[in-house]
Amino acid sequence: LDTLREDKLWWNGPAWLKEPIEQWPRLTMALSPEETRLVSPERKRVVTLCASLQEPSLLAIIDPSRYGTMERLVRITAYCC
Repeated sequence: LDTLREDKLWWNGPAWLKEPIEQWPRLTMALSPEETRLVSPERKRVVTLCASLQEPSLLAIIDPSRYGTMERLVRITAYCC
């Protein structure tokens, strides 16, 4: 336990950790195909669909300016709804 308490590498890590990440040592390792498959992100094909449904308003269905009288507009509106 005393050895662990006084171990600077255990408590501080390697000296290069205090350096900017750009200066960290680069390790290159050859991975087997199985290891490469395990560490590579899985690629999936994703299809996204966005649909919007708007119910038409009564004004979009019946144009009041097409009818000369209020009575006719009310009659047409009652017939359509």
